[in-house]
Amino acid sequence: RRHVLDRMIDEEVLVQRGLDLGLAESDRRIRANVTAAMIRSILVEVEDREPTASELRDFYQENRDFFTQPGRMRVHQLFFRVPSSSEQQAAAERAERVRARIEPGQPLAELRGEYGDPEVSPLPEVLLPATKLREYLGPTALRAAFELQVGEVSRPIRSGTGYHLLQLVERELPRTPDLSEIEDQVRTEWVRRAGDRALREYLDELRDQAEIVVAPQLP
Repeated sequence: RRHVLDRMIDEEVLVQRGLDLGLAESDRRIRANVTAAMIRSILVEVEDREPTASELRDFYQENRDFFTQPGRMRVHQLFFRVPSSSEQQAAAERAERVRARIEPGQPLAELRGEYGDPEVSPLPEVLLPATKLREYLGPTALRAAFELQVGEVSRPIRSGTGYHLLQLVERELPRTPDLSEIEDQVRTEWVRRAGDRALREYLDELRDQAEIVVAPQLP
């Protein structure tokens, strides 16, 4: 017990000496640790409070757009690479010939191995949101995919690496889940925003109490 008490005394006198030396003002690591500790102390009170059912329901209704899940699409692709500018016309003509052979309703994926060139990142056979589709297709091809009807095949679309034939296989419209489906997600967001408000209010109060002088800008 005496040993523990001695260590506590050592820690306290070192902390007080560090404050006397102005380490809290001059040492960036210490300042960051103090700031983080203060933020945690403010947020912990909010995080410990459970929103009532009515608060959660009202928050969900006021922020339905935030909880709306974006639409998704499943797209098939045939890709025709353009290795150089001199081969651009040949690739475009090949893409047009292949498109002319596609029968109505025929899945484009069936033709990939026979007619298309290998893709760096092949499209997965799943529904994807627009943000993920953009990573595979790029912005130009993505815009064309949005204009397609289910089953329709696009005209050849030029991108930076080649030509794309796209077929929209499936489309899922944006959907707002019921509160019961995403209650945990809604509660987490309620707590996060309550913490943001509490921190902002605390900072505003500290600013009101402090004497703050902002130096004029240098010419």
